Amino acid sequence: MEKSIEAFARGQLVIGLHKLTEPQVHMFKRMYHHKDLEADIETVIANMPEDKLDWALYQVNSTLEKKT
Repeated sequence: MEKSIEAFARGQLVIGLHKLTEPQVHMFKRMYHHKDLEADIETVIANMPEDKLDWALYQVNSTLEKKT
């Protein structure tokens, strides 16, 4: 993945996750960073494998769309 696209995806995840409820963010952490659920969301996103970013962004955006 192009580094600028990767950085954009990570940034969009941070923005999107800050709009979700705490239980939704906790679920995200369970899926993508289950070994340390106490980590802040920026750390979780920074440590996510590149190949998981697209699906994670889709999941966050879908959840946000359901809120409206």
